[in-house]
Amino acid sequence: MKSGVEMFEAILHSNLINFIIMISLLVLIFKKFKLGTLIDNMAEKTRQKIEESKKNAKSALEEYKKVKDSEKNVEESREKILKDAKETANALEKNIEHETSVAAKELEDSLHTLAENYHITAKKQTLEQVYGACVVLAKEHIIQNLNDETHKHLINKGIDELDKMEGACL
Repeated sequence: MKSGVEMFEAILHSNLINFIIMISLLVLIFKKFKLGTLIDNMAEKTRQKIEESKKNAKSALEEYKKVKDSEKNVEESREKILKDAKETANALEKNIEHETSVAAKELEDSLHTLAENYHITAKKQTLEQVYGACVVLAKEHIIQNLNDETHKHLINKGIDELDKMEGACL
């Protein structure tokens, strides 16, 4: 029987021969199917993807920085918009206040003028009514107090006045 070392040498020798055969087969397969080129192409594609990923990561970081900066700008813009809105609201309030006071003054003036016009109209109507009543009362008084003699006297007096006027005009 063989000793343990000889057996170990035989197994090692056998494994070494199997390893050399396997490497030779792999070399033949690589050359036959151009696996070296295929692996190189795959490696190049992997490198390209890594470079592309690096570029994408850089652009993502830049975009993140832009968004972060714009977020600061958004806050500043929001503050500016709020300030402008408050100023506009105050200006509108003052403008509305002024327009309201002007409109109230105009309305007051219009009401005053309208009241004056109604007062004058009422006064005229009252005077016309009083005048009409006076005429009616005077007419009734004349009719009651007029007798034939006074009537003739007034007619003659009116004729004399007409004659005087006719003589003065000629």
